[in-house]
Amino acid sequence: MISSRNVGFQFEKKSASLSSEWEPQKQRLRHIMYQLRASLSDDQTTRLKAWKKVKEMGKCADFNNYLVFIFTEMNIQYEDSPTNGMVALKNNASAPPGLFPRCVIVNDLIDVITAALGFFITTHSEIKLTRWPELLPRLGELLDFQDDRICEGAFGALHKICRNYANEMNANDRTDQLTVLLPKCLPFFQHGNPRVRYDAITFMSLLFLNRTRAMMVHADTFVTSLLRLGFDRDGEVQKAMLRALAILLEYHIECLAPHMYSIVEYVMIRMQDRNEDIALEARAIVAFLAKPICKEALTPHFSNLVHILVEGTKYCDSAVERLKEEVPSTFRRPGSTSKGRDAVNSGLLVSETKAPVDIIFYLRNMRSRSAFALEAISMVFNEELLSLLLPMLKQMLKDKDWVIRESAIFVLGVVAEGCMEDMHPHLPDLISSFLLVPIRSERAAVRSATCWTLSRYYPWVLRNPQHLYFRRLVRQLLKWVLDDDEMVQEVACNALMTLEECAKTSIVPYVDSILNTLYNAFFKYRRSRFYMLYNAIEILADSVGSEIIRSEFRTSYIRFLTEERDEMTDCRINLFFLLRCLGSVATALKSDFLPFHAAVADRCLRIAYLGRQGTFARAIRLRYSKTPKKPLTIVALEALGGLAEGVGRSMEPFVLKSGIYNLMVQCASDPVPEVRQATFYLLEHFTKTCPNRLSSKSFLPLLVENLNPEITPLCNNATCAIRELTLTSGTDVEPHLFMIRHKLVQILDSPETSESLRVSTAIAIAYLCYAFRDKMAPMKHEFLTPCSSTLVNISDTKVKDFALRALFKMVHAKPCGLLQSFIDFLGAIIHWLILQDDLTQAMNDLIRHHKERWGTGLLRRFCRRLPPTLSQRVANTYDIL
Repeated sequence: MISSRNVGFQFEKKSASLSSEWEPQKQRLRHIMYQLRASLSDDQTTRLKAWKKVKEMGKCADFNNYLVFIFTEMNIQYEDSPTNGMVALKNNASAPPGLFPRCVIVNDLIDVITAALGFFITTHSEIKLTRWPELLPRLGELLDFQDDRICEGAFGALHKICRNYANEMNANDRTDQLTVLLPKCLPFFQHGNPRVRYDAITFMSLLFLNRTRAMMVHADTFVTSLLRLGFDRDGEVQKAMLRALAILLEYHIECLAPHMYSIVEYVMIRMQDRNEDIALEARAIVAFLAKPICKEALTPHFSNLVHILVEGTKYCDSAVERLKEEVPSTFRRPGSTSKGRDAVNSGLLVSETKAPVDIIFYLRNMRSRSAFALEAISMVFNEELLSLLLPMLKQMLKDKDWVIRESAIFVLGVVAEGCMEDMHPHLPDLISSFLLVPIRSERAAVRSATCWTLSRYYPWVLRNPQHLYFRRLVRQLLKWVLDDDEMVQEVACNALMTLEECAKTSIVPYVDSILNTLYNAFFKYRRSRFYMLYNAIEILADSVGSEIIRSEFRTSYIRFLTEERDEMTDCRINLFFLLRCLGSVATALKSDFLPFHAAVADRCLRIAYLGRQGTFARAIRLRYSKTPKKPLTIVALEALGGLAEGVGRSMEPFVLKSGIYNLMVQCASDPVPEVRQATFYLLEHFTKTCPNRLSSKSFLPLLVENLNPEITPLCNNATCAIRELTLTSGTDVEPHLFMIRHKLVQILDSPETSESLRVSTAIAIAYLCYAFRDKMAPMKHEFLTPCSSTLVNISDTKVKDFALRALFKMVHAKPCGLLQSFIDFLGAIIHWLILQDDLTQAMNDLIRHHKERWGTGLLRRFCRRLPPTLSQRVANTYDIL
């Protein structure tokens, strides 16, 4: 028996208002057991509904008592068959004295205990497995039972343990337990019950996914046992097998190398399985087979494989039926609300009755899986793929059936990234003849696919003179933004945003046309779809900066956006995107945004406060993704940061009088990482634009705590905030200097650190050297070379110049203790240093000091390693020889 006492899961202490003795209530126990049983139902609706009720019951004070009671106090007494059981509630030491026996009749008690154990493992994963040492061995013993339900329950619990305790599964004692357990699991691959076979495959696959050491010992046996199931008649077992192969191909392909020919043949068969779910899983496998090691095994089937995948990208009959009626847009006053449709959507999601069929990779269907497989193949086998595809696609593009033409256009977009270089000779004809032609009369699906495919070839278009393709592309794209069909509108807006990001300043000549088109779109789109237009304006502002400033933009656009803001209720999802847009626009417009900044700042502050109080705590479900928790709090803080960056010191009255400081301190310790990240972003910009207006003492311990490179964006923002505080609040930073330096050096030295975080860290260290030269100098050997090496490789900016000068001046002021570090430092900065005429004398002082202490040998060798031109210039500039 697994005892609750061994895992620290105690009975609840009762308050004075409750009875001093706890005993289960018969009806409540029956209800809990019923819902636990239902949470394992094969019917998804029943299962999810029951699981939701179980989670709600879990909030009650005594629910844990019932769970412990189910684990420890139940005996199973079979009556006529194993499907009926009786629960005998007995006294024992953990129950209060005086609890009298009760009986509750319940069906499938084993399932109830399984569900209770699963709920416990899922909701109490903070309990370490070391405090539950008998769990894995006990579950292994349950696999010896002849009752299939017990085996199912044991595998279900093992699966949850692997998922919730993945990091603990490689501990030595856990490895020993798994070494005993795993040989017991392999024979279940041949079990008579398909559900047990499925459970065994799923559990062991998860061990491979977690890269559990104990599993690797049995890798060959696992693969052999798995491949024996190639023609298992149960569909769920087949899907489990395909998922297991996907994991092995991704993480342990060496285990499959001897069996690769058999695996490819098996996947080819399953790709055309009558069971669509199996065919989908098989097509997903193809993406993992797109590796050089698999090329030889794929070659005999390559032509057939490509034909199957291209065929799979065509819209199915049911999708064609749904696409027969295009979704029209109607003109209306901008910002007006259509009560019927938009009230249901609440912002982003398109109405269910008129949702556009996916055309890219968003839905789990045959089309998206086939496209995903083709894209993966194009990355590795581009030449072979293109030689097969091009003749086929050119023929399809001329077909009279719009479904076939659309598929050809779509496939051209799918393989764009992988085959870009080899497509160059063919793109002028394809783009001019098929993609940039008037197709207003075509089906909306064809227009959507054409728009998306063109966006995939932006890199090629931008390499050519603008008059060849770019001008025509922008003109056509803006027509699609104002298309009558909502699916085309959405794809066109996404394509426009991609173009704005890729083209950067090349888009400047078309800013007026883009702004006019987007403004007209506000009159055409449903209000629930305004988010697409806000996104397009946001990215345009980020890409072209002050070039977005037009007299019409100031007088019409900004006034319209801010007036729209006042009309909207805070709970609208559109507000999330509008605030992001306004933050970017304010940054781009700078002083031109002054007439509007106060109202926007006040609104952001109110939204952030409401978010902290829980009004906007839930994540927003977007169509294809999900925001973090407290999304409007995050975006409101980020928008305030954009305002601070844009209008600068004009934010001082707001900082002093609004109470933003208290809110920021609260948000800096919020459990949601993205909230802390947005807070530190705002702190950085307030520190730069309104120095000494915010006390930094409350923030610094929180900033130091968040110098954790595992969450790169959060760590990056904390680093940038510390950098700015170093210049403005040095006395507050100084008590934390040792820990800040220690953590920053660790981040700089870690090979796992991203390049952007490494640069931010190097700059922050340089700023510390500027502010605390005497205290940083004794430890300069820890950071001098990696810091300077990182800085010289970034683009020339004022920040780079300031940081390198700070490092150089620290070395000049405190040169002692340098030998090889000085040479490495010199090697890192010499290309930059040689251009700084005002530092020549300081450099000669350093060289003189080095020669007095260490001689000229290292300096001579250093000069010989430089390129001849640079070496001569160094010799002429400095007294190095």
